[in-house]
Amino acid sequence: MMVLDYLNLAAEATPDKTAIICGEQRLSYKQLDQLSEKISIGLKNLGVVPGEKIAIYMDKSLLAVISIYAILKTECCYVPISPDSPWSRVTGILNNCVIQHLLIDDQLNHETQTLFHNAKVNTVSARQLLETINTTRQSVLTRPGANGTDPAAILHTSGSTGVPKGAVITQKNLAVFVSWAISAFDLDADDRLLSHAPLQFDLSFFDLFAAVAASATVVLATPADTVNASRMAQLVNDTGVTIWQSVPSALTLQVVSNSTYKQPEIMPNVRCVLFAGERMPRQTVLNIPTLFPNADFYNIYGCTETNNTFMYQLPADVSKAPDPLPLGKVLPHIQHRIVDEYGVNVSPGTKGHLLVAGETMMIGYIGLDEAGISIYNNSNCINGFYQTNDIVSVENDGNVYFHGRLDNVIKSNGYRINLMEIEDQLWQSGKFVEVAVLCEADDLIGNRIIAVLRPESEHTCSVLDLKIYCAQTLPKYAIPHSFYFSSTVLPKSSTGKIDKHQVAQLWQSAVGY
Repeated sequence: MMVLDYLNLAAEATPDKTAIICGEQRLSYKQLDQLSEKISIGLKNLGVVPGEKIAIYMDKSLLAVISIYAILKTECCYVPISPDSPWSRVTGILNNCVIQHLLIDDQLNHETQTLFHNAKVNTVSARQLLETINTTRQSVLTRPGANGTDPAAILHTSGSTGVPKGAVITQKNLAVFVSWAISAFDLDADDRLLSHAPLQFDLSFFDLFAAVAASATVVLATPADTVNASRMAQLVNDTGVTIWQSVPSALTLQVVSNSTYKQPEIMPNVRCVLFAGERMPRQTVLNIPTLFPNADFYNIYGCTETNNTFMYQLPADVSKAPDPLPLGKVLPHIQHRIVDEYGVNVSPGTKGHLLVAGETMMIGYIGLDEAGISIYNNSNCINGFYQTNDIVSVENDGNVYFHGRLDNVIKSNGYRINLMEIEDQLWQSGKFVEVAVLCEADDLIGNRIIAVLRPESEHTCSVLDLKIYCAQTLPKYAIPHSFYFSSTVLPKSSTGKIDKHQVAQLWQSAVGY
């Protein structure tokens, strides 16, 4: 079934069941179905046709989720854009996807409205459509025109390692993923899923669509919730959240914040904690059971282009989990290869380039041909496998381990150096909340290595101590040339990951570039 089928079934079988919670607001499945139908009719009245790409320019809210389902009901593809994005990124997405209609919460300020007008995009108030469209919804299954190969969403990569690309996710991609999620975590109508991720992040697929497929409830966390650990814990407890999914840094925020209290804010109703998107610090691993005493913990690996592909469930005694955590074992709907530079499969224990294929893999990146017509580019695929650019190995325990990225391998003084290995060593010191290792071009040695670090509050560090520490575990040529200590949280991308472009700007500003 497609994601709309799940909504239709939930609206018919459990119309009064709460579908979404956002602050004091509640929305039942019947209301979600009817309100999304109104916006869908409004879009059709504006001339929107099946197959069109429609952007959503809203913060996470009830209206934003309603709009997503409305777009899918119009047999169109939704393209989420964060209102916090710089205008250059917004215009890049608009042009790349040939956006003609853009759904907004309500009226924009004059400056932003003018920018969209100049970009020749029709801004449509979803709230006004709800107020002006009258309809009585007759529930039906997915429209006859909807097809598994039709695009359902286009998510743009964070751009933290290059120019953002629009990954085209199909109806079938979502259907396969949702089916796996329900089975993997035994989701049912009694569950309440925390929606921590922004709508433009692929983690949101689990929060929104798996919840509906299970007739469960999704709890929307606003930006104000996600930056305040105490407020987040209160939200989780007040709404009875049973499934937590976020990037590891969100869990680290909870651990660091609660370490200052004699009585930690425990979240006993949570039965599953899922984390994905970045490395999980060891100190966070060791401390999260205190916050979630009744939960199982899962490290999930995937990328926007393929969705979840590997998973590792931590042992009941989390101290027995390897450090760093493995990516885990491959999911049932995924095929993978680990190859050398010539494309030949490597043997177990040998590092290689990870290639991934499967039914959740995008159909390509959206782009324009010479005539300005949308096309899907599969240049990142080889024989049906997506090139992740991640360096991994399969070890004796059968798990896949992550060792860095191809674009994290640099040359300095003639040596090939993996920046991720340096990050791992700095993490293992146990002195840092956040770590980012960068490189800076240097005419004499090729690249200089810079470590940007945010220490634990109780730890003091000196450059000399760190160089001595690194010399114990790293070859001399891999010891960072410069260390910079940040007293503030490192900059994040729109998906919540450390943004190394912004971190580099922070470093350059600090040293007077």
